Parts: sequence; structure tokens; C-alpha cells
Amino acid sequence: MNNPMYTKKISEDDKFATVAQAMDYFKISRNSLLKIAEENHCVIRIGRCVRINISKLTDTVEKLC
Repeated sequence: MNNPMYTKKISEDDKFATVAQAMDYFKISRNSLLKIAEENHCVIRIGRCVRINISKLTDTVEKLC
């Protein structure tokens, strides 16, 4: 299984959301969201808890559109 690299740097301006909150924010499915987030190093995992860096992912999605 591929082990994606996760972000290690967190700034004070970053905003984080749960996967469910991010799904609602971006209006995309869970698998698509996690795929895009992991490819762009926007995932934070603490134990079983997963958080998405909304600030960084929003910039990435805007570049794609």
C-alpha cells in the first residue's frame, strides 16, 4: 500500500476541518476529497483522527478550476 506523505508544517493561519466538514464545504465525495488532500499534503492524522487543511486545499482547488 502507498504511504502518502503528510504535512509536517502547520502555521497559525491554517484552518482545519474534519473529513465530514470538508466534504460539505467542497461538495465532493469522501474518497475524492481524501485523494486530492493526500496528493497535496493537506492531511493531518493524529491517531484515528483525520483533519484536512482547508486553507491549503482551497488554494489547490482554485488552481485546478
